Amino acid sequence: MKPVATKPEFKRAVNEQCKYMGLGPPWSFKMDLETRDIPDPEAYAACIAQPDYFYATLYFDPTHPGWAKEDFTITECVRHELFHAYISAYTHAAHRLCGGDKQLEAELNAREEELVTRLATMPIWEYNIV
Repeated sequence: MKPVATKPEFKRAVNEQCKYMGLGPPWSFKMDLETRDIPDPEAYAACIAQPDYFYATLYFDPTHPGWAKEDFTITECVRHELFHAYISAYTHAAHRLCGGDKQLEAELNAREEELVTRLATMPIWEYNIV
């Protein structure tokens, strides 16, 4: 499959959305399009955040066939992954409170995905107000 975007296009989207979302310093982001080291093989993007250090790695697989099945734009996908970083301190704390209960953790993961999707696709983003 042809890549949906180039590395510079992803980088531009990450920088732009960080600005809109207020994810500047102390946050720093690494972007990985090469390793295909996305934890979920079904996913074409992921965010692994370390909120205590204000650091996250954003993984994107630009050749994953999932891009063709979704209505997400690259910008919305980037925003979605950045929201994972934005709320990561809360989700990390919530996972600790699950105490290893796999059913609770699965529910937490589902609610997190629902929340970041809703936040990333809110109509307000159409206005790009900064």
